[in-house]
Formats: sequence, structure tokens, C-alpha cells
Amino acid sequence: MLSILSTHPRATRAILAAVGFCLSSLIALPLVLGQPAASAVVAVNVTPLARYSGGTYLIEVQGGYAFAAEGFGLTVLDLAVPSQPTPVAATGPFYSAITSLALSGGLAYATEGAGTLHVFDISDPIHPLELATFDTTYALTDIALEGGYAFVTTNGDGLRVLSVSDLNAIAEIGHYNTPGTDLSVAVAGGIAYVADRGSGLRILNVSDPAHPTSLTAIDTPGDAVDVQVQGQTLFLADGTALRLYDVTNPAAPITQGVWSGGAWKITLAGGRAFLGAGPTAFSIVDVSDVSAPVLVASRSDQHIGNHLAVAGNYLYAPHQSPNIKVYDIGDPATPVAVGGYTTPGTCQLGVDDTTLYLATGPLTIVDFADPQHPTVVGQSSPHGLGQGNRVRVVGSRAYVASDQLHIFDVSDPADPHRVGLFDPLGFVWDVDLMNNLAYLGTASGLVIVDVTNPTNPIEEGSYTEALDARRVWVAALNGSLYAFVASRSSGGLFILNVDVPSEPTLVAQIASLTSNGYTDVVVADDYAYAVETGAGIRVIDIRDMAHITTVRTVPFVHSPGGPFGLLNLAGGRLFLLTKSGVPTDLESVRIYDLGNPDDPVEVSAYAEVQGKTVEVAGATLYIPDCGGGVQAFSFVAPIPTPTPTPQASPTAPSPVVYRIFVPSVWREPYSDIALP
Repeated sequence: MLSILSTHPRATRAILAAVGFCLSSLIALPLVLGQPAASAVVAVNVTPLARYSGGTYLIEVQGGYAFAAEGFGLTVLDLAVPSQPTPVAATGPFYSAITSLALSGGLAYATEGAGTLHVFDISDPIHPLELATFDTTYALTDIALEGGYAFVTTNGDGLRVLSVSDLNAIAEIGHYNTPGTDLSVAVAGGIAYVADRGSGLRILNVSDPAHPTSLTAIDTPGDAVDVQVQGQTLFLADGTALRLYDVTNPAAPITQGVWSGGAWKITLAGGRAFLGAGPTAFSIVDVSDVSAPVLVASRSDQHIGNHLAVAGNYLYAPHQSPNIKVYDIGDPATPVAVGGYTTPGTCQLGVDDTTLYLATGPLTIVDFADPQHPTVVGQSSPHGLGQGNRVRVVGSRAYVASDQLHIFDVSDPADPHRVGLFDPLGFVWDVDLMNNLAYLGTASGLVIVDVTNPTNPIEEGSYTEALDARRVWVAALNGSLYAFVASRSSGGLFILNVDVPSEPTLVAQIASLTSNGYTDVVVADDYAYAVETGAGIRVIDIRDMAHITTVRTVPFVHSPGGPFGLLNLAGGRLFLLTKSGVPTDLESVRIYDLGNPDDPVEVSAYAEVQGKTVEVAGATLYIPDCGGGVQAFSFVAPIPTPTPTPQASPTAPSPVVYRIFVPSVWREPYSDIALP
């Protein structure tokens, strides 16, 4: 069959910006000759729509406010109480994560990894206003400003010079193709200093911004990853050390001092260099004597980021949890953690139209009706939900699978409160509801609980052969009730008749071909779709429960390392969140069309951050990021190309082409990832 491949240019830039590891997907769709058939599969475009919080990657501080790249947007935090940053505004969502941020006067310039420059008016920090955007054809990694120009590094496409003096007419006017992977840039006095990774430091004359020229280059022992200039001193981080150079004559830099130690990102303040030293530490180095830099203090923290900000006696560091960690550095020799800024972390959520129910420790309810301004409606008292394993909302109750089954009354979203608790004596992975019965997937198997009275849940029955039951789907088929239980143990997929809840009976057991078990299962009419770890989606014909057969296995695409996946089902489509099991690996949402139910066809893919579920409401996907936050995406089928008037010859009709673009993003900007 003829096919055509197509990618979206912004997706291409995001793939390039992933640095070293990326997920690129080209999806081939049929060329349909003549009038498209009614059953033709149409590609689906997935687009960022909204966000609620998210991981923090980098921070800049100005005028009593912190500007944090958080999730896919910019969050403004009030630092009136320095140890307790308070969010007061947010922008976005952007198409991908922010990779660099430069503040100049009342403007903020933010580069987006997928290739867009955003410019905001932050003269009123509580009401940031986007003034301009400029799309490029390359990934953006860093930005420096001087004299009405923005100098941006592009992760391998060279230094680009943008004229930004007129925000209504931003334009690229100059380019210098460095030989390496340009990651960072600093500009002072018409000279640009470029950290070019394996090619070391590149020094360029940009006094004529339209025609940058090379002055010299320095081959650094490590990979040049960040550069800053202060006065006549250049500070270079090459992973292995902080290196200081006298650049009074930029064409002939003179080495002044070296401090050996981890150095990935540099922040200068008060005669000191604050160094992000990989994902686990930061260091404070006294550089008041540029010829003899001296270590003042180091602080280890397994979840700290590289981009640091300093204001007065406080250091602000991106952190996994909390999002931002605050250190008192009044005595720089002994930095002390004194506070932070935290957003609820969640790996699971339930969704009811545009209302989200997040398991975040307490139960948090977020209204997504206005995609640009998701708001917290209510929050319960803390109940140790952790990040939860599954949240199901039925009527006025929310059921949270966690260490136990937690039952909440959510009839008043502003006042969610727990009304019931059930301990099955085994960790609860999943919960499904049918006829006032809760079907729990637990570490010790399937447990069926009567929740008619939520304050007094009562166990009705159990099936303990289905050990490590990760997912449960209950369906009424041909007048009977069945529970489909996906087990991560070698027992595989269990199909149980539960007409008598106290006595579940085995109908069929489908072993795992890979001996790795199953992670999820959904049922649509005559077919069950089960995710088999390391293999793919098993399509199971259940039209005749006496003769259940496996029709096919749809293999995972672009998911190396023994992948497993999590499913959802809505509107005739399967939604698969694939996970490799490798913490630093990308995960992706893949959408399959079920027009032919025994042969799912992939129609879209979108790389995304870590999560444990994908929820669907209408034409919106909601994906929780375990690092703290929720991303919302719209998914729509593009309008097909109009069918041309048929040609005279019936044997040569004009084709109708369906195409798809495949956006791709990464978990963190490059500069927060330790280089090999």
C-alpha cells in the first residue's frame, strides 16, 4: 500500500532539543484514491492546551519576584517572605519546556526548546503580558541580550542573532555556525562567548550583529556547557571545573584561575559563583580573587537542579519536591534549607468533564474549565494518599486506590472530605465501580467490596490467584458481569464471572508470552485490549465467552528497554501511555483508532513526562506528571484535504492525502542533564 510520512516542524525542533536521547515518530497513513471511504482512518493532532503546575527547571529573580520555568509555562512567585515563594501569576502553556530565561528591565525573554522565543512585559509581575513570539526552525537552548539584539544558541545549529528592538518585527539578521553543539552564550561589549560543548569555548566579534566573526577558540579539558561574563572576567563551566579567564583582550584570553569540581551552570552574585553541579549538588565558590577561586561550601541533594538564582541572603534552587527549595546563605559556608514552594505532586487523577480530582496527599480538586487558568476548587485534609494509584469519580463520590481504598464525598467540590476507608490487607493498585460494588486490584488479588454505605465498606468476595492485580475493568456482557484483571505476575490476564460477588469464578486465563505479566486492560463491546509488558497490546475476541481467542498483538512502537503501558478508552479510540521502565527515558501517549476493532491503527503519538495514567474527557487528554502537575492536551482530527474533481480517466483518480504531525518534548531542558 502506498503511504506518505509527514512531521510537524515544531516537533522536529523538539526532537533535536532532546539532546542525546529523543523520541521521533513518523506515522504513515494511507493514500486514499478518489473519494475517501467512510472507514478511512484519519490522523489525530495532539496539541498542548493547558497546565496545572509542573516541575520547575530554572529560575530568575528580579525586583522581589522569582520567575520560574514550570511545566510548560512561566510562573511568577512573590518573594515578600523569601523562604516562602508564593505563586501570583502564570503564563502558557507553551508547546514545550522553557530552556532559558533572560530578564531585562520590564521584559522577560523565554526560549522554548521547540524553537519559539516568547517576550513578556513583566513591569507588573502579577499580570505578565505576552508581547511577542518569534518562531525559528531550530531548537533553542540559551539567550543573551545586548543593544536591541538577542543572541541565541541552538544546540548544534550555531549562534543566531535576532533583532528585538521592535517587538512587532523580530527578525533573524545574523548567524555563525560553530563547529560543536552550542549550549550557552554570554555577550558583553560586542563580544559573544559561546560554550560549544566538545568544541570548547568560541569567542566571536558581534559588534556587527549581522556578520559575526570568529576571534579565537579555547579547547577546554571538559565539555563547555555554560559561560558567564562579569567585567573583564569570563567564567566557564566544563563539567569538570570552573575556569576563569581574563578577556581584556578577547582575542587572546588569559587563564586566571581554576576550581576543580562539578560545574554545569553558573550564577554570579556578591563575589561568589554558585554552581549547579549535576542533579545532586551545588557548590559555592569564592571568586573575589579571580586567580585563586576557593570553595566556600557544597550541598548535596539528590533532587536538586542546576539552574540556581540568588537574591540577597537566599538561594533558590529547582527541586523535584518541593518545586523550589530555598536556602539561607547569610553564612555562605553553611547554607541552610529554610523553605520552598511546592505544588501538589500527582501520578493519578480522575476526571469529570473539566473537573480533575488529584491524589496529592490530600484529594485536590482542580477546575480546568478555563484552559489558561486552571484553579484549585477545594482540597481535603491530608490523608496520606501519596501520589495515588487510581482515582475514580462516580456521582458525588471519589474513590482513591492507594495504601488502602479511600472514599471521599465530593458533592461540594469546595469541601471534599473522606467518609470511608477500606483496608484489603494488600496495596491497592486499582479500583473500578459497578452497582455499588468496588472491584479492587490489590497486591494479593481481586477484592470485591460493597460500598453502598461508604462509611462502612464491607468485603463481599475475593480471587487471590490474580496476584499483583494492577488493573481491573468490569463489564456487563451478554447478561452477565465479568471482571477483567491484569496481573503483573506470571498468571497473566484473568477473566472472571462476578455475577455472584462472593464467589468469583474463572472463565479464562491468558498467560503472558513474555512472562512479564500485564499492566492494564480495557473492554470495548466484543473485544478486550490488554497491555502485555515488553510485547504490546493483546487484542482479545470475547464475543463468545466459551471460546475466548487472541486475535493479534499490536507491538509497541519506539519504546525500548522492556516497555509496559497504561490504557484508556474513549470515543472509539485507545489511548496508550507507554513507559520504558527507565527513569530517564521518555514516555509517550499513543492514540489508536478502533474503527476496525480487531485491528487497532495508530493515528497519533505525543512524547510526554512521567505519569501513571492518561484520562480522557471529550476531546481533551489529561496526563499527570509525577513531579507535580497536570498537562492537558486537545486531540482533533484535521480537516481532510478536499477531494479534487475526478479526472476523465477512471483508472487515475487524484489522491487524497492524510498527514499527521508528531510533536515531541522532553522531561527536562538539556542543561539540567549531567553530561557523560
